[in-house]
Amino acid sequence: MPSFSSLKRTITSVIAVAGLTLPLIALAGPTNVPLKASVVTQEKMGLNPDCPSGFGGTTTGTGKSTQMGKILFAASDCITPVDNHYAFIGKLTITAANGDKLSGDYSGSLVPTDTVPVYSFSNATFQITGGTGQYSKANGSVELQGSQDIKTGKGKLEADGTISY
Repeated sequence: MPSFSSLKRTITSVIAVAGLTLPLIALAGPTNVPLKASVVTQEKMGLNPDCPSGFGGTTTGTGKSTQMGKILFAASDCITPVDNHYAFIGKLTITAANGDKLSGDYSGSLVPTDTVPVYSFSNATFQITGGTGQYSKANGSVELQGSQDIKTGKGKLEADGTISY
């Protein structure tokens, strides 16, 4: 049977190890957190000499996110007409209410619906590559769904994916 002083040393050692280890676990934080957002957008399309097709757009919007609260949405892209749809590729930034930002690359297609001039997103994704503040080392992948009236530029966007930060 261990002595009281031996038992006391063992308990003290366990507490010391836990005291050093638990803060490191807490600092590690979550690795994959769901990221969902709903955004109302407005795109302005036009000539853009920086795009291979000579055509691009800038999109702004506001919405809400499960992870970030109230958000601002800003994107710029190059648009290429392909058969009966439009392919797009560009940069996207989502700004949280506290000013922290998520940024990355997005791409996909706008395909016609039965109610033209409304087009819907197809194979659209947002690849998170960083940001600012708490998202400075963020990464993740988000699927984008929604639609846009290509005449007025008004649209709706739903985002669903995961983020690590």
